[in-house]
Amino acid sequence: MQLRPLQAVIRNLRSSFVRCRARAFTDLLFDGKLDGLALKVHGPSGNLWLRESRAPMICIAGGSGLAPLISILQDAAVRSVGRPCVLLFGARTEADLYAQAEIAAIARTWNGAFTFVPVLSHEAAGSLWRGDRGLVTERIEAHAKALVGADAEAYLCGPPPPRGSMPRYRCWRRSGC
Repeated sequence: MQLRPLQAVIRNLRSSFVRCRARAFTDLLFDGKLDGLALKVHGPSGNLWLRESRAPMICIAGGSGLAPLISILQDAAVRSVGRPCVLLFGARTEADLYAQAEIAAIARTWNGAFTFVPVLSHEAAGSLWRGDRGLVTERIEAHAKALVGADAEAYLCGPPPPRGSMPRYRCWRRSGC
């Protein structure tokens, strides 16, 4: 394994993170206060790759978990995989939605049905947001019901709470997904 200079790693980290309001790590990262410091980084847990299949895809992302799913979906769009896909993305507020241009590009080039559903858990009640509200795990059945039970493949990426709730989610149990 080749080690890279810390400055290059920090620059790369800045391009891989979304600055979150009132979040200590991203404030330090984007304000340059981590430059020159030794960091111990624990990488993602689990594996994520596009399975070679014709099965419909249900992609569920929370927070920064959207980034790896975008990478998979961009590759699938370029390769014209031709699988129906629903992408549900859980964020706190409308301001926390990111990569909208990338998702729109995927939707334009997708070979088949592609649906993107952002779900906001902490959007102010009086805001102009007209999309889904609540937890992303609560919106799966409403938006992916036609795919669940059709031998769909689930791609989950994000913080542990949404991932951890999947095995208990009743549409997964019914479908064997």
